Amino acid sequence: MLALLADMGCLSHCLFGYGLGMDSCRVKQRQRAIALLNQHGQSVPLIFVIPSHQFPMGGTLSIQRRVKLIEYARLHDSYIVEDDYDSEFCFEGTPVPSLQGMAPERVIYVGTFSKILSPAIRIGYLILPPPLVSQFRKHKWYLDRHSPLMDQMILSRFIQEGHLDRHIRNMKKVYHKKRNHLIKALTHHFPQVNILGRKAGMHLVAEFPGLPNPWNITPYKKAGTAIKSCWDSAGCPRRRSTRGSL
Repeated sequence: MLALLADMGCLSHCLFGYGLGMDSCRVKQRQRAIALLNQHGQSVPLIFVIPSHQFPMGGTLSIQRRVKLIEYARLHDSYIVEDDYDSEFCFEGTPVPSLQGMAPERVIYVGTFSKILSPAIRIGYLILPPPLVSQFRKHKWYLDRHSPLMDQMILSRFIQEGHLDRHIRNMKKVYHKKRNHLIKALTHHFPQVNILGRKAGMHLVAEFPGLPNPWNITPYKKAGTAIKSCWDSAGCPRRRSTRGSL
């Protein structure tokens, strides 16, 4: 079984097929993805994408490319795993519809509350096509038996009473202000900087053309900067990029 992965993602994505009897094929450029699928010689049953704010480079999959991806999935009876990372925080333009909303029968939607509430909650969720629900329930039981029931009940009530929506609206304003301040500071102190991933999400990527050694970020960390080099992400070339969080 072949799985197509968007390249330059988290290191954990390199292990996506580990123990599952799958081979992976990473794609470095999104515009080549559909062409690669059509030329591969066999259908790809599983496609893994981070369309809203790709990690780490912050790209967004356009509506046109989402349509093409869905067309391929429907034609070849494939499933798309949509990790909708950072989709709640869109700062520029109109949010692009999720793949799951466009084709619920072809998309396995993956989400988490760690970004919008707290990593300590340790609760994620899946929105599945109905034919897959029973199989996913069975395999989840094999992996961890059950998730904390009390935490789920509290979170469910939190959502039903509208607190989550209000929290997201409030935090979007906070992160928007922090984002603008960070961009202003970067462009002021580093006029040649190229900022990527600024339209959405909780991190930015900054390319510094003049840095003598962009991979040695120890001095910047010692100065108290929340910064990380991008080259250690899966498939990422050694470009002069660093990642800063809001």
